[in-house]
Formats: sequence, structure tokens, C-alpha cells
Amino acid sequence: MASNYTSYKNSVGINLSNFKRDINAAGIYDRRDLEWFDKFNRFGYIDPYNTVNHAKEYLFFTKPDLHLFKNSSSSSLNTELENIPFFMEMKKNYKPVLEQLQESCSSSNGPFIKILSNSVKNTLDMPTLTAKTIETSATIYGTKQNYRSMSTGDEDHEFSLEFEDTKYLDLYMFFKCWDEYSGLKALGLVTPPDDNYIINKILHDQIAIYKFIVGEDGQNIIYYSKGFGCCPTGVPREAFSDMDKNGGLIYSVPWRAFVIEDMNPLILKDFNKLVSGYMSSTSDMPLYDRTNHLPNSKWATIPYIYESRSGDLDPTYRRYNYKLRWR
Repeated sequence: MASNYTSYKNSVGINLSNFKRDINAAGIYDRRDLEWFDKFNRFGYIDPYNTVNHAKEYLFFTKPDLHLFKNSSSSSLNTELENIPFFMEMKKNYKPVLEQLQESCSSSNGPFIKILSNSVKNTLDMPTLTAKTIETSATIYGTKQNYRSMSTGDEDHEFSLEFEDTKYLDLYMFFKCWDEYSGLKALGLVTPPDDNYIINKILHDQIAIYKFIVGEDGQNIIYYSKGFGCCPTGVPREAFSDMDKNGGLIYSVPWRAFVIEDMNPLILKDFNKLVSGYMSSTSDMPLYDRTNHLPNSKWATIPYIYESRSGDLDPTYRRYNYKLRWR
């Protein structure tokens, strides 16, 4: 019996078996002893391994392909717009804004609208999924049975996003330009930049919005979703009714999405396919500057999704983790 007791002592003479029993009594367990799926915990426990301690949301807005320039290599306005004073002013003073609105423009610099990702101030609200029920006919005693049917809440989602603008009103002119273009398109005065949009029935003025929530390490993806067929449904002109005298210019912009989809791995594949043509660098940007012992504050060029094995840190489930990385 004495030899068995000694075999459980560590180098400083602590009986590890008794020590483990004592800390378990205080609700502290090794991650390998948390048996969520197999057993019951009667007295509560502390779980620092799987609790969400801090989370950050990233939103990525794909670019529409409004027909603002003549062609992909031209810096001249589309002939349908070149004599309209508003678009002439946009080209003169807000050319970078125009380039954010035409994905096929050679100088658009990537698939995402970076000014929206950099200026958004709130989170993208997600709709609740609510199941429909189908009711059977009543018996002679009035008894009826309900069966669960498909869920609703994915389609026709309306939400608002807040953006902080600059003193040059870059964001306001961005949404104003999109609105002016939509008005001309509704009147049949402007055409898509390519006939394929008409032949294949592709909406060139709607976008996708990717939503990623990462954990405290800034990389591991906790939740992801994608909004299809998104477009702003208003221009925040009311912000100029009474501007904040303390400074700052924040707009609340209404949006509509045709459908919202979440936790489908095809979203991640679609995201990586979208960015694959813009990943010129082969090395990732580190999150931490080890030389200066500071967070790495360099501006990133492009994000992508990396799939990694969980390894020994998560031995029970989640064999693979998805990470949001930057180059």
C-alpha cells in the first residue's frame, strides 16, 4: 500500500491523486475530465477551456458591379452617365468611391469594400429561425396532432448597420451614388457592365456580406454566416438634420438580404475562392510583433480561412478548427 501511495507523488511530495480529488471538489477539472456528452455533473464546475471569454466580429462586404466606368480598364465614365452632373462630380472628387462600387474595374483592388469593413460600428443582427407546424385533422373527440415543419427566418431579412464617416463624406457619397444608380437602372437609363448579367440573370447591384466571429485569440472562428442578395435600402440623409456638436458623424443605414445562411462549410470554401486571386503574399501576417512586444498594427491586404487540426488541446471533439488569417 505504501509503494502505491508513493507512486502518485510528484517531485515535491504532493499526492497527485488526493490533489486532483480536492480541486475537483472545488469545481476545477482537467479538460479531459469534462464529459459533457457521456455523464452528468451534479454540483457545477468551472470551464475555462470552452467558455467564450471575448469575441470579435468581422464583416466583409463584396463589391457590386455597377456600370460606372466604360470598361474594366477605362477611367472614363460610362457613356450613359458621363453627362449627368452628379456622376461627373463623383469622378472628379470621389473616384476611389466609384472604384469601390464596380468590382470589374481593374483598379478596384480586391473583392471587398474595405471602407465599409473599416468603418462599421455595430454588429450584423441575425434573424431567429422559427419552425412552422402542420396541424392534422381533429378526431371526433377534438384531438389534433401538430407536426414540425421547415423553419422560417432565412429569407427577406431586414437589418441596420452603423458606419462612422469622414469629414469628406466618403461613406455618404458611397450610399448616395449607389442610390442614384439604382434610380437610373429602375428607369431603364443605365445597363449592366456586361451582357452576361442579362443572359444569366445575375443581379449586378446586389452583394454578399460575410460575418465571422472569432474568439479571444483573434483567429479561431466561433460562428460564421453569409447574407446573399444584400443591398442598402436607404440613404442616411437624416444625419444632417442635427449633427452632433461633440464631433463624429455616424450613420445608421438600412439593409435588406434576400437570404441568410450560417454554419455551412460551403461559405468558407466560397470565401477562399473569392480571395484566392488576390493573395500575392505567401506568408501570413502575425498577430503579435515579437520584436517590439506589441500587437502587429500593420494594415492587412486580404483575409482567408485556414483549416487546422485541433491536436491535443481539444481531444474530445472538434477535430478541426477554422481560423481567420490575414496576408
